[in-house]
Amino acid sequence: MAAADAYRDEPEIDENGIISPRRTTPIHHAVKKNEEFRQWIYVFPLLFDICGKFDVNYTDESGYTHFHAACQFSCVRVVQGFLEHGQDPNCIWPETGDSALHIALRFAWTNDIMILLLRGGADPNLPNKKGSTPLHIIAKEDSDCEKVKLFFQINDELNQLVQIDARDKLGNTPIHLALEHGDQKKMMEIMLRRGASPNLANDKGSTPLHIISKRHTYYCDDLTEYFFKINDELNQRVQVDARDRLALRGISSHLWHAFRWHKSQILAPRCSHHTRVRSCANLTLRYQKAALVSTFSQRCEEVAVTWPPVAASSATRGRIMREYFMWPAIGTEKHRFSCVRVVQGFLEHGQDPNCIWPETGDSALHIALRFAWTNDIMILLLRGGADPNLPNKKGSTPLHIIAKEDSDCEKVKLFFQINDELNQLVQIDARDKLGNTPIHLALEHGDQKKMMEIMLRRGASPNLANDKGSTPLHIISKRHTYYCDDLTEYFFKINDELNQRVQVDARDRLGRTPLQCAVVNCSPYAVESFTEPWRQSVELRISHFE
Repeated sequence: MAAADAYRDEPEIDENGIISPRRTTPIHHAVKKNEEFRQWIYVFPLLFDICGKFDVNYTDESGYTHFHAACQFSCVRVVQGFLEHGQDPNCIWPETGDSALHIALRFAWTNDIMILLLRGGADPNLPNKKGSTPLHIIAKEDSDCEKVKLFFQINDELNQLVQIDARDKLGNTPIHLALEHGDQKKMMEIMLRRGASPNLANDKGSTPLHIISKRHTYYCDDLTEYFFKINDELNQRVQVDARDRLALRGISSHLWHAFRWHKSQILAPRCSHHTRVRSCANLTLRYQKAALVSTFSQRCEEVAVTWPPVAASSATRGRIMREYFMWPAIGTEKHRFSCVRVVQGFLEHGQDPNCIWPETGDSALHIALRFAWTNDIMILLLRGGADPNLPNKKGSTPLHIIAKEDSDCEKVKLFFQINDELNQLVQIDARDKLGNTPIHLALEHGDQKKMMEIMLRRGASPNLANDKGSTPLHIISKRHTYYCDDLTEYFFKINDELNQRVQVDARDRLGRTPLQCAVVNCSPYAVESFTEPWRQSVELRISHFE
């Protein structure tokens, strides 16, 4: 409203006629108060219309400036205005050491800010307090590689050298970080072709090959082959015998998978002796969980003939497991890696299905729901007597885990189906240590319309508040607009069908109603969903007196 009325904030001027830049403005307050940066996409341009002056860069007590905010929230016109008025593009936020370029690369949802800053003189190699350069940020955040290509292109045009092997405070180069995050084949190739070293080790002694080798097999196999392929094309020798701080060779963890899945042709030719191959495999068997679990079923069959009877103490069985398999936590790893036949064997031999991992309080069912990539483990455990309501140390029941992890709702349907068959009551409104019920968690993660509907139809309360005072409707209202609008309408629709009254005026610990949260979140359709029932009620009353 202030922007629409052409209101403009007037700066404070001292007796000498100088405008002081040290001032906390509404823009600073908005940055601190917003819970999700993209909620404010429509608000910040208006705030800059009111409070923005390009000849003075207002700074709060932490050193965060209007220029930083403009870069963070992708206000292209404002950033351009500051630069045209002589703003230093390398303006640092003292609290983190981040430059405007760091902030833009981490938060801005358009590459225009990066282009403006680089063309305006931003240093592409400036490190922050963690030693991270802009390229470190890109390596972690850029999923489609458009940003990194543009970054190198602009710096090439400006004849600016990018330090491709710059190290952060942990010794990581950008290629280390790129290989730790997602399926970064293209990012890896770009950096290698730009001159990144394939052999530099970080402070843990890990080279890029170590990092690839420690990753999940899904990424590891293909990435390893591609890594060698690119380096062969560049005539760069990869040090496959480099050891990290745990004395593991870079090739070790992947080598076992290579033999296991008949891909030894990728790695075996790169080992100089057969004994080295066997040594690597032995190291893997001793230290790597994945390799251990790959042979777990076979080992169980070998030891079955001497397996202690069910009546034997758990300590005896635990000792045999530790000595034979060389992995202290093997009792829980069996569930985590989905060894269906092995889990069935344990249960048939009298294993308690509610076996607890003391460190986390997780039961076998918690672990299976979080990690197993087949529902067969969950079915076996439930039919074998697993408690569907057992909480862990965080107060999370199995249903809390499902609410966060189950994206397609197949698991939650099967979970309820099995418990119905067993006449086991699932506590649908169980609270964890933060007061969250499963429906709270379901609404916090992704587009969970179907999960929300299943839980409401199963009896979940639409009005229970967690320790922050947030009801399910508060959580929907605080979400990104993309999810919030449609979800709000659907939430009311399901509750109307169930004749459940939703408390739209419930207040959280900050005194906010869901409607107020929706307004702050700039969710016009969500606001309409709140006001529609009220409007219909008013129309009904008016028609009654006509």
